[in-house]
Formats: sequence, structure tokens, C-alpha cells
Amino acid sequence: MERFPSQSPHVLRIFGMPEVDRALAEWLDANELELVHPELLETGQSGGKLVSAFLRELDQEQTGGMRIIKLVAPSPDAQAEPRNHKAALRSRSSGNASFVDRHLVGLAGRHWRLGEYWVMFQEPAGDGKDPTVTLAALGRSARLPGLAAQIVKGLLSGWNPGDPEIDQGLTAAAFVRELLGARCKDDSPLHTWVRSHFGDGVHDCVWFAAEGQGPVLPNPLALGDGSPLVRLPVKFAARGRGHGDLHPGNIMVPVRDDAPEDDYWLIDLSRFSEGALLARDPVHLLLCLIADHYLPHLSEEARAELLGALTGTGAEPESRCDGLLIPQGLAELVVRVRTELTGWAATRRVTQAWRAQWFLALQACALMFTARERYPDRDRSWFFRLAAHACGAYVDLAGGERPGSPEVVIPDGPEGGAREETARPGVAPSKAPVVSPRTEAGRWVPVPDSDGSRAPAGSPAFVQAGGRQPVPSGARGRVAVVLHEIWSTFERPTQHVSGTGFGELKADVVLFVQRRAGQFRTELTRAQMPSASSTALGEVTAAGEVTAAGEVGLGRVKDLLLDVATAAKPLHQFLVNPVLRMQTLAARQTPRHQDDLTNALTLLLDEVRRAVVALSSPSSPSSPSSPSSSSSSSS
Repeated sequence: MERFPSQSPHVLRIFGMPEVDRALAEWLDANELELVHPELLETGQSGGKLVSAFLRELDQEQTGGMRIIKLVAPSPDAQAEPRNHKAALRSRSSGNASFVDRHLVGLAGRHWRLGEYWVMFQEPAGDGKDPTVTLAALGRSARLPGLAAQIVKGLLSGWNPGDPEIDQGLTAAAFVRELLGARCKDDSPLHTWVRSHFGDGVHDCVWFAAEGQGPVLPNPLALGDGSPLVRLPVKFAARGRGHGDLHPGNIMVPVRDDAPEDDYWLIDLSRFSEGALLARDPVHLLLCLIADHYLPHLSEEARAELLGALTGTGAEPESRCDGLLIPQGLAELVVRVRTELTGWAATRRVTQAWRAQWFLALQACALMFTARERYPDRDRSWFFRLAAHACGAYVDLAGGERPGSPEVVIPDGPEGGAREETARPGVAPSKAPVVSPRTEAGRWVPVPDSDGSRAPAGSPAFVQAGGRQPVPSGARGRVAVVLHEIWSTFERPTQHVSGTGFGELKADVVLFVQRRAGQFRTELTRAQMPSASSTALGEVTAAGEVTAAGEVGLGRVKDLLLDVATAAKPLHQFLVNPVLRMQTLAARQTPRHQDDLTNALTLLLDEVRRAVVALSSPSSPSSPSSPSSSSSSSS
């Protein structure tokens, strides 16, 4: 009688995939091995699965130990992981032996093929004395700047102690295209998002500018004929050993606060290369830490300061990260990472060339984040602007010239799309420019359906009524901005939570939802406070607050934001518990917490849409204008 893994005395069902578990059980039995207490671990974005377990040798003359069993997903990149992991360990030489032995996770036995999957046995990170977590799970810790600096130092000097290979024929455009890979394709998600968010005019132009301020900027996606980067060479394009997918989820660190800064281990070496462009890994790691731990908490003014600090070209730019609103920990992180980058170049007397190369790596990596759907549109828009400013900085340092006027002008704001454009030979004007509620003014009007009868089922977009007018002042305009940001922030997470199986649900997305819901309640309350010139949302009470007067239902929106935060908290706790995750996957169930968060997010977006319609109504503030007018005020 054939034994199913759950009935086997030597192995539990660990991956939640019957055929894979059955084959694994048979392989373990054939090799006289047994897995004890397997626990499913958090993984990155590759689709693979990790299990921690004690591997026991049934042969009494052999000893086992803790192992990480990795199921490598059937994707082109992941399929190369066993080979590339071994290549990374074989990159050990007399000069980098200490780095490889201390900082790369080792393999424990041979990998083997299981249908479309690879199964790998790896050594756990660390020496077994202290518990470890990923750098992502460590969060916004005081240890972060020092850890990041030591990781960058190890990548450049520890793994590549000798002189790097110099690619002498590389243009700036080729440099960026190599790092972007398939994202350069015209039908890639990156290009699709830029078209939908900024309009065809911005996507197809070479030069654009933000309305009312700032320089003419190169389009960071324009990497073909006409791009200034095509004509500019890259000096000292250094190549060497690189991880290729360095993000906080692929770095293990000790949990204890007093652990040495150079205690870390690199995992997931599926994209290791001995000829990688060395500028990529450090810049990508830095932007990951900014995107996940700092950017969600920064105001628009602080984001503008950070953009300027990252793309400044003054004397020794790596020695400072100026900005009154930039958090101290973030400033220290940026300075310490950039200092390690420059320090490595200074030993070879190529500091100026390396500083210029920083901007190309920043451009390419910022575009990678622009393409990632798990980030809200507000963040993706910021990364696109960062890429443009970085590209412009490289053009300036390399002696290129910017035109006197742009081809396209876009509103200056986090959600601004193309608004007006000048004619350019061979490029048709954008047919449907996107208009930002942050920068466009006049009366706010929700875009109707094709029959003009009601608000759309999707995003409650705004258009301007009656031509260009000044930006609306007072509470009405401020509330409109916050409502739009709530929608743009939670639209994609709602799709992720509702449309993703529990096994693929990301804990960091749920944590992000929990934190932002609480922040938006505060922002919405502040937006309702009266200004000196406007009390457009209602009457001023004796306490100095603006009441909703029944026409917008902002109290209901704030109540639902609290519901979202309340539902997200237990789901996140559930996701980070490996035992509960494993039990749920084995039972093929969707936990109640996931359904609760889906319902809370759906209700929130529905109410935000109704509030947008009510706020956009031309009726007077004292007159109810939507079904949500009876909603009660929130405290």
C-alpha cells in the first residue's frame, strides 16, 4: 500500500503540495533520512518555499542537524538557483575566502530535481548560537545604517578584493538597459504603468518638466535613439561578483540588538554572477530599505528633500543627506551606504567616475521600484521622478546638455499625470491626459461612466470643470487630496488580499495596510480643520473643528479606516507565525482574518468613492448630496 507523506513515520506534509510531499517522502525514505519538526518560513517574491527542519540520519553512524529545505519555483530565473548558488560558493579564492565562508549560506548535500521544481538543502544562517531573522523582519532598527554599510563594504571589498573587470565599451543607455533587463520592453508592466499614470506623451517624450518648478528632466525610460544616454560613455564600469537580487528578505541577521554589525548572511543566490555591474547591489539594497521602512511615513515635503539629497551633485555628496524633514535614521543610512561606495572607489582613485555611475544605478533601480505593483501609485510616482532626476544628474556630470524647454509638462505632485504637451515630430499628443487632484483646481468632478449616469466602479478619478482655475483652498481641497491618497494607497493591496491564496499572501503588505490605515485617520482629521479662509466642509464649532454637516460621510470613512487597521493586525500576526501558516496551508483553508480584512478594505473603498462623489457635488455644503450623508461623525 502506498504511503502518503502525512502517514509516513519519517516526514510531515510540509509544502502543502501533495505530489511534491509524496516525492519528498519517498526520496527521504530511500536515503534513510527523516525531517523532524518542519516549519514553513517567510520567503521573498520568487514564489519558492522554505522550510526549516531537523534532518535526522537513520544510519546510526551519521549525524544530522538543522537544515533549510528550499523548493525552487519553476521560473526561468529560479531554475538557475542551484547552479548559481554553487558557482557563488566556488567563487571562493585566497583573497575572498573569509567573506564567502562567513557571509554566504552553504549547501548541505546535493540538490535534486522533482518534476518542474528543484529541492535544495542549505545550512541555516549563523553559527547556531543565536536566532536570526531577515533584514526585512528586523524593521526600522537603530542597527540598520551600520548593518547596511557593512553589507555594502563586504560586497565590494570582501567579495571582490582585487581589481574589478572594466567594461570599456559601455554607454550609459546600455548600462541602464542591462540592469533593467526585460523591463525595457515596450509591453512590460513598467511601460504600461507609466503610460496609464502619466499619459502617452510623457512615456514617448525624451524631455519633460514639472509644472511651475524644477529643471527640464530626461525621460528615464528613453534609452533608444534620441536619448542623451546613448551618446554618453560610462567611465570605470566595474564588473565583478554580485548577488543580483539583494533585498532585505535575502539577508539574514541576528535578532539580538548587540550583535556585531558585520554579522549577516546572504541567501537566495539564484542570480549570482561573476560579471555583474558592481554598482547595482548596493543601490538596490538602499532603495529597498527606503521604500519599505521610511517612504510610507514621509510627507511630500520630506520626499522632495530626500529626492534632492539622493541626486545632488555638489562637493562630496555622499557625506551628507540634508533636509530638515528627513528622519535622522534615514539620513544616517543614506550617508553610511554612500560613504562605503565612495571609499571603495577612493582606494582605486576613481571616485569621480564612480560618483557618476551612482546616478545610473539609481536611475535603473528606481525604475525597478516604479514597476512593482505591491507599492502604491504615490510611491511608484516618486520613484519615477527619482529616476528622472538621477538621469539628469548623470547627463550634467558627463557633459551633456539639456534643452531650454520640455516637450511635455506634468503637474507637480505625487499623482500628477501629463497635462499639456508641445508638438514633436513623429509623436502624437496624448489623447487622455491624467489630471491630478493635488494640483488641478476648480470644482472637483468624478469621472462618469460612458452613459454619464454615475461614478465608475473603479478609481474615483477627478477631472477639472470649467478650465484652469487656482488650486482649491480650505478643508474641501485638503480632504479631496486625502481621499484620493486613501484610494490610490489601498486599491492594489485590496486586490492582493482578496485575490491571493493564503500561501502567497505577503505579511509586509498586511503590515503596510495596518500602519497606513491608522495614519490616514489622523491625516483626514487634520484635513478637516478649518483654515483662515475657508470652512467649506461645514460649520465651525465652538471647539474649532469642522463638522461634516452630513454631506460627505467622512466620519464613516474614518470608522472604516479603524476597521481596516483592526482587521489587519491579527492577520499579520497569523502570517508571521510559521506554525499557524504551516497548519493552514496543510488544511488548504483561508483563515477568517483574511476574509475580515478583505471585507473591511472593500467597504472602505466603497465609502471613499461615495465621499468623492459627495465632495464633488456642486450643491452647497449644507445640502446633503449623496446616500452617505447620514453617516455620523467620527471622534
